Amino acid sequence: KVRQNVLKNRQVGISTAIQAFCFYLALHVPGVEALVTAHRADSGDAVFRRTKTFENRCPVKMPVERNNKKEIQWKPPHSSALRVGVAGDDADFGRSETRHVYHASEAALYNERGLDAYANVMASIPNQPGTFVWRETTAKGQNWFYECWNAPELEGVENFFTGWLDDPTCRLPSIALDDPCWAKIPKSWLTDEPRLR
Repeated sequence: KVRQNVLKNRQVGISTAIQAFCFYLALHVPGVEALVTAHRADSGDAVFRRTKTFENRCPVKMPVERNNKKEIQWKPPHSSALRVGVAGDDADFGRSETRHVYHASEAALYNERGLDAYANVMASIPNQPGTFVWRETTAKGQNWFYECWNAPELEGVENFFTGWLDDPTCRLPSIALDDPCWAKIPKSWLTDEPRLR
C-alpha cells in the first residue's frame, strides 16, 4: 500500500514516472483500475499523450476494448483500465468503480470542485495492500496540499520531496571566488550575502 505526497521541482520527470507506473501496473496486472486526474483539461490531455506514448512504444501488446482521448481499457479477461480526467469537471466525478491506482497530478491547484472529486476518488480506493495513491504537485503556497504536507501522519501518508538542488541539470558549474566574472557583481551583493547567511 502506497500513500504519498510528492512535492517536486519542475521538468525532472516525476509526473511522467508516476504515470509510467500507472500504465505498467494496468498493463501487467489483470483487473486494475488506474486513474489520473489533472487540474485543467489541457494538463489532462498532456498526461494522456504520455500514456499514449507508453502504449505506442511498449513491446507488450494486449487486445484493447476502448482506446480514446481519456482512457485505455483492455479486453477481458485482462480487463484493466487507465483513465485520465479533470478533477472538478463533474460534481459526481470519481464516484463510480473501485480503483487501485490514483495519481492526483498538480494536486495543489485543485479548486473546490476538484477537491470534491479528489474526495470521491479516495473513497473508491480500498485501504489495503496493492493500492497506490500519489498526490503530486509543485509548491503553490499555503493551500490544502500544504496542510496535508505538514500533517502526513493524520492520513498515514509519506512525504517525498525533490527540489532544484537535487537535480544537477539545474546548477551552474562552480566558479572560483577569484574568477574575473565576480567583478561585475553589484557591490551591495558583497555585503548582503554575509548578512543573509
